[in-house]
Formats: sequence, structure tokens, C-alpha cells
Amino acid sequence: MMVKIKFQFLPNEILFQCFQYLNAPDLFRSFDQLNSHFSTLIRNIPLYLNFFQMKKFLFHHFCQIILLNSEIKQKIIYLQLSNDGTHGQIEHFLSLFSLNTFLNLRSLSLIDLNENNIKQVLSILPFLCNLYSFSFTGTNIETLEIISKSKLRILTVRYLEFESTSINQTTIIGITSLTITDSQLDNSKLFKLFEYAPMLKYLNIQTLANSEMNKYNELKTNANYLKELIINDCEATFENLELLLKYT
Repeated sequence: MMVKIKFQFLPNEILFQCFQYLNAPDLFRSFDQLNSHFSTLIRNIPLYLNFFQMKKFLFHHFCQIILLNSEIKQKIIYLQLSNDGTHGQIEHFLSLFSLNTFLNLRSLSLIDLNENNIKQVLSILPFLCNLYSFSFTGTNIETLEIISKSKLRILTVRYLEFESTSINQTTIIGITSLTITDSQLDNSKLFKLFEYAPMLKYLNIQTLANSEMNKYNELKTNANYLKELIINDCEATFENLELLLKYT
């Protein structure tokens, strides 16, 4: 005989597992007004907040919920903001909230970030002690500033300036996952990256450029921990690719 159980009577452990798949605005819109049990429950679980391509009125509505329930900020562990298809969503959010009040934030993604906000974001990163993943698009900045001012482990950027005088092993030694979305790297730069980021486990680059083999007479560093290497466009010769794979 089939036993039917109403959703609201499921154990909290199961409800937690269900709720983790829902975006926070959808979660509150669906369950906040049903009963006191759900209202309390959704305020005491980790929240994933993704505003990408969200309608303006829904964005403003959930911002008001946060303003009226400040404790919600401590439950948000993932935050994505986007100016893509919106009118200054990132700027508006930052005008309402300081990111350093989201003390348990683990992952931050900013899409189409403009230069007017980047200094504000950079100044806050050191205070986000639990932040380990950061990605952004939309502006060209000195990426090393971001890395050196935080405890990041996962980073997605457009460029990484290897010629910068500020790059050194202490700058990116903690990075374990790196995605560079819009840059050409040759073996020389990758060997330098392996030296400065010895803990890399995942590396995703846009283009592997060709270069002269005689550039690699210097000591090369093995990527001892690298488990996954993704090259989206390979312009290098077979010899260059073979040499790279030998050290990964």
C-alpha cells in the first residue's frame, strides 16, 4: 500500500536537501508565507542567491526582504550579481549592502562589473574570511590585487598579467582552481604559473599559444597536483603540447 506524506510533514533533514537546489528568491516566494514552520526553516539554512537575469521587481523584492530581515545575510553562502541585461544591478546592490556584512559568503560572482565598483570590491575582499571562490567579468584590472588581498582558492578572471612586477609565489600560492577566460598563454607562462601556484588542481585556459622551443632551457616546474587541464583552443605545435603534458 502506498503511503502519502504531505510535504510539510517531511523531516527537516529532507527539507534541507530539497531547499538547497532552490534560488533564495524562489525559496522565499514559495514558502515564506505558507506557515510559521517553513518561514523559520528557510531563515536557518544556507542560502544560494543568484540574481543573474532576474526581473527587476523580483530583485528589488528580495533586497527588501534582506533589509527587513538582516539575519538572512549571515545565511547567504553564494551570491551572483549581474549587470548583463539589467540596469546597474551590481551598483544598486552595493548601494544597499556592504559585502563585508555577508560574513559567511563562500562564493562571489560579478558579471559585467564596471571600473566604478572594482575598488570597492577589492577593499572588501580581505574581510570576507570564508570566501574561497571569486569570479568576475567586464573590466580589466590588475588581477593580482584581488588574489593578494584575499584567501581565495578558486578564481575566474579574464587575464593574468605574468609580466607584472608584483607577481611572486606568495601572491597565488593558495590558488587550487584557476580559469583564465580571455588570454593567450604559452608554455613559458604556464611553467611560471606552475612555479607560483604549486597547489593548482584545476586549470582552464582559453588559448595555448605557440612559442619557440629554445625558450625552455631554464628549469621547468612540475604541476604535481594538477588533475585537470582544459585548453579550449590549441595553437601550439605538437612538440610544445607534448612538453607541457610532460610536466603536468
